[in-house]
Amino acid sequence: MAEAGTDSDTGGRTARRPLWPALLCVLLVLLAVAWVAGRQSLFGAPDQPASLDAVRLGPDPGAPVAAYLAGLPARWPAPGAPAVPALVQFGTELDGASVARLLAGVTPATAVIRVPLPRVQTALRFEALPPVDLADPVLGAQRRLALAQQAAARDASAEAGRLTGRAASVARYEATVLGGAPSGVVPGAPRGVGGVGGAPSGVVPGASRGVGGAPTPCRCVLAVLVVGDRTAISRLAEQPAVRAVDAAPAGTPTSGVALAPLLPEQSEVAGPVPDDGAVPSSPGPSPGPEPTAPGGS
Repeated sequence: MAEAGTDSDTGGRTARRPLWPALLCVLLVLLAVAWVAGRQSLFGAPDQPASLDAVRLGPDPGAPVAAYLAGLPARWPAPGAPAVPALVQFGTELDGASVARLLAGVTPATAVIRVPLPRVQTALRFEALPPVDLADPVLGAQRRLALAQQAAARDASAEAGRLTGRAASVARYEATVLGGAPSGVVPGAPRGVGGVGGAPSGVVPGASRGVGGAPTPCRCVLAVLVVGDRTAISRLAEQPAVRAVDAAPAGTPTSGVALAPLLPEQSEVAGPVPDDGAVPSSPGPSPGPEPTAPGGS
């Protein structure tokens, strides 16, 4: 009888064991499932795991230039393989019309725009090439590059308005050149013997001269991201104006690349370039020194 009583007491204690720990675990699992479902509903469930790594097109920092250039053909797609993104890098900045003629047979996606200025670090501006409604592919590419130049001019003007000191002066100069300085002249550039890059003072090196002094495109296209197959990439690489064509692996989307073009002045190592040159003055919308009243100090 005593044993029976013991069994009965044990069963009663087991039956009276609290259920809240199990209920709490179930509740936490349900909350976790609801949270994950809510995030996927809000942001969309990804088709594949997101990658933090982009394919770099351009030399690694500090890389020897000769070795980088020599290794590029091995990265091109195989003959007959699908087209891939490729960064077409020029030996010097070109105008939009010249670039458009080079890009026959490929699809341009992004322009890398830079205003050349000796011994001054100007910005690399990565501008998407918007679609245009032109049947002629060369004229279409030229128009897209012109729109990219306009966008770069707006970016430079905005920077000039919020920066100060040397950085603001550089941005103002860039905005003037990208905006199409009439007849290649930067208004307000200093006068004297010789100008930027040996040109007459006030003249933008490489700026096109328009009819009647109309604003015209500058030679500011440093590189272009295109999509092309092996045949098109090989043809581009043979052009005298093209210094390098760096292709991404098969299956890489244009949104999955990071652009770091080789600069014309980088001849031995892909390292920092000088930034000790003089910046020509140029007017801009950004505020400058406060005007001095006549007769004031």
